[in-house]
Amino acid sequence: MKIYIASSFKLCERVEAISNILESEGHEITVKWWNRTYLIKGEGEVSTQILKIRNDLLPPDIFYSLPECKLSYESDFKGVKDADVFLFVADTKPRNYSGANIELGIALSDNKPCYYLGRLPNSVLYYPVKRCRDIWEFLDRLDRIGD
Repeated sequence: MKIYIASSFKLCERVEAISNILESEGHEITVKWWNRTYLIKGEGEVSTQILKIRNDLLPPDIFYSLPECKLSYESDFKGVKDADVFLFVADTKPRNYSGANIELGIALSDNKPCYYLGRLPNSVLYYPVKRCRDIWEFLDRLDRIGD
């Protein structure tokens, strides 16, 4: 199955490990946003994680004018749309998310099966998102989709 993994940049190591397990089980990750790089004039190749740290400090009018901002949006939007299943990798304690929530909204509006690992804050808007205790439960649920 094609899977989109949403999360936070703070959880990139966990996302990478989960991605590796899913791929080893024959699944495809639609976008590996945590490994993305951009060719920046005068700098060469720069990782999306470095750009995230640097660009978070910019005023919105400058941030949204950056070409890599538009490219990231287009790539992530397409990744969610192309996925069969959506997986939200949350932290072990509830906290707020930004981009991952937007991606989740896209997946929910497309009626995709949506799951999460970790803990999400209490919100009625997470109601349709199914919790999995661990990656193995998620894999088991993937096997049952369509039964």
